[in-house]
Amino acid sequence: MKPLSQRDFRPALVPLSWLYGIGVGIRNFFFDAGLFRIRRVKAVVISVGNISAGGTGKTPIVAMLAQQFVERRRNVAIVSRGYKRVSRGLVEVSDGTTIKASVEEAGDEPLQIARGVPSVAVVVDERRVRGAQYASEKFGAELILLDDGFQHRHLHRDCDLIVLDASQSPFETALLPAGNRREQLGSLKRADAVVITRAASEASVDDIRTKIRRFGDAEIFTCSFQTNTIRDAKERTVIGNEIAKQKRILAFCGIGNPKSFRKSLEENRMNVLAVREFPDHHRYSPVEINALQEEMKRSEAEVLLTTEKDAVRLSNKDIGFDAPLWFLEMKAKINEEEKWKAFISSVIGSV
Repeated sequence: MKPLSQRDFRPALVPLSWLYGIGVGIRNFFFDAGLFRIRRVKAVVISVGNISAGGTGKTPIVAMLAQQFVERRRNVAIVSRGYKRVSRGLVEVSDGTTIKASVEEAGDEPLQIARGVPSVAVVVDERRVRGAQYASEKFGAELILLDDGFQHRHLHRDCDLIVLDASQSPFETALLPAGNRREQLGSLKRADAVVITRAASEASVDDIRTKIRRFGDAEIFTCSFQTNTIRDAKERTVIGNEIAKQKRILAFCGIGNPKSFRKSLEENRMNVLAVREFPDHHRYSPVEINALQEEMKRSEAEVLLTTEKDAVRLSNKDIGFDAPLWFLEMKAKINEEEKWKAFISSVIGSV
């Protein structure tokens, strides 16, 4: 194991991590022993989650899965907690035809998915069992994708899929709050499949595969993220790659893994003058928006560029950007395509 980086390890909080780990372990034991109730709904439930806090690339994978099920003519719905939303209870984000909630009501990631896969119903509810029941009964969903559901064990799932970011490997951090890991590594035994994202080399993938195998026999896949297109944030019109490369850009993001955004900018050979980073799920204030525009003027940048998730959070702002604002629309691709198709077919069965 590599030494924990200063960013990933907070030594003063190790005692709290011990207490946190005891609590998580007891909770999982109660579920495993059948002492906590697990409820079923009339749909195949596929959970897409992780064992680490922070951005692993889960949202593009949920959107990819939803699109693949739509292409197979399955009635699919997505159920999410709606992290950082200001609303409470059940909110119908999209009925598969019309988006019905704002980013404040839905949360940024559910609204991002609803826009990216508009034919899929999206529901947010902190009580995921209730949300799944609603999706099944209201929309007749045959398949339910449970977004960020690995720790939410009250809802029975037919498949537990874990997304593991190779650049922020859970094998190289401690439990919260000293590190970024949500559960003990032994929780990997519950996974039916692990998708490894952002693997820098085949050697790093092999190392992670070996470590996963110590805890279970989950199917293991690798995933790459590609820029699907560049869009105008206000009009959502496509910006041609050659046009984008000719512009001087000031970039900014508020996501769990800002390094991934920087890498995408490099891979697309954008003329980026600077990148400004904010916390994950950050709500931009008018002061911050004005500061970005002022920096853009000082640096003689021509365009502000951000992530799709950030663009969603900025979409309902009363005070918007006067300057051009673009975003990168990312697409997930499973590298083991045929193996992946066979795995998904085995999960959904005759549905």
